[in-house]
Amino acid sequence: MTKSKIDLRNLGLLLDTRPEELKAKDFLFGAGKVFGGVINEARDHTAFLPPFESQVQNGKDSQHCVVFSGLNCIETLMKEIYDMQENYSEAFSGWANGCSDAGSMPYMLWEGVRKYGIVRQKVWDVPMLSVKGADGRFYDPKPTAEVMTDAKNWLTQFLVNYEYVSNKADVLYDALGYAPIHVSVNWNALKKTQDGELYYAQNPNAPYYHQVLLFKGVYGRYWEIYDHYAQDKKKVDWNYKFGWPIKATLSKLITEKYDWEFVKEKGKMPVYLRLSNRVLPINTVALYKKLSGRNDFAFRLILPEEISKYKVGPLIP
Repeated sequence: MTKSKIDLRNLGLLLDTRPEELKAKDFLFGAGKVFGGVINEARDHTAFLPPFESQVQNGKDSQHCVVFSGLNCIETLMKEIYDMQENYSEAFSGWANGCSDAGSMPYMLWEGVRKYGIVRQKVWDVPMLSVKGADGRFYDPKPTAEVMTDAKNWLTQFLVNYEYVSNKADVLYDALGYAPIHVSVNWNALKKTQDGELYYAQNPNAPYYHQVLLFKGVYGRYWEIYDHYAQDKKKVDWNYKFGWPIKATLSKLITEKYDWEFVKEKGKMPVYLRLSNRVLPINTVALYKKLSGRNDFAFRLILPEEISKYKVGPLIP
């Protein structure tokens, strides 16, 4: 086999050198308690993948491969488990995990989600890498206070956990039944022919430089990855050694027994209590705290076209 030229373009993956205090808290899939349960016996999450989104913005690579692939994982789980088609903001999660024009580390994405939450693309649709830091790097802009509150509200509804997975094929295949896997790959890996098809094979001369979503495994034959940068699905050799595989779990904290929530139209006041198809304006902060049982604000931001679908009820005094 003739070797192709190795392309070492960094698409935003920094080597995973997380702090020692986090390493001490690492969860390893299969070692003790396993988060979540099997949701896909076939190890094939194809039907639940979100539409492709390119990390190239305005003709420039955003270096957000960790963010795009991580949010693709969450969006896939939202569709597969809860039948919710969501599109979350890369600019928000890029800010939350400190992503710069040099990229970020995989664990930073998941720590950012757990600390700050996530928001929909429509809520925070701003240019990435538009703020120059003191170090000369460019970063995503800090979200507004109401957008931060919307993200906090997401955390009152969903819990995200993550754990590292061995890159041994049998263990990885087992984990793929629980969720798609966030993995690092060699960019421009060599191809080889197997069973009459082309598979991406390990390139021992290239470091890991890209983060993607592993969404399918055919035992003993090949894996499939969802590459948002190339906007395609790639078959990967069964013996491929992925870098830093991470399995995330998503759990809903609020049941559907009562159809209510606190909402706020973006950029406007007041906060509303939504009861089914009605929204009731809340008159005072004190009343909000009494109704919500919280000392801080947590509400879902809605856009004008959404609030127009509801019946506006009388002011709650």
